[in-house]
Amino acid sequence: MHYQNLENEVAYEDFTKALDKDPNFTMVQFIMSRLSVGDTRKMYSDQAKNSVANKSEGEKMIVTLVDAKSLDEAHGIWTNLHNKFPDDAISYYYYYCIITMSDTTKVFDALTEYLQKYPWSPEAINNK
Repeated sequence: MHYQNLENEVAYEDFTKALDKDPNFTMVQFIMSRLSVGDTRKMYSDQAKNSVANKSEGEKMIVTLVDAKSLDEAHGIWTNLHNKFPDDAISYYYYYCIITMSDTTKVFDALTEYLQKYPWSPEAINNK
């Protein structure tokens, strides 16, 4: 929850504890790569890529974001995730509300639709 609330320092501590319990937790490794910089970011990115071999298709797709070189490339990955998993709240949020649109009116409309579809999500609560 801290990560979705942009409480990065607390989220970092929480995710470090999660990795202490399960060092192969791919999604946590991925998120830690997003919360880190420099060599630490590379370490978590490498760990996420190495741990994903026997994981779900969605996890494999998300981990490819660590190597995205541009916003356009990331948008393509989120587009594929959204198309493959159209009812997933996170892929919906990043595809429609964050990555896809630069027009603030479209973002507002997408967030309004997101709030209606996922009123319980931290992203929805933070954007009310």
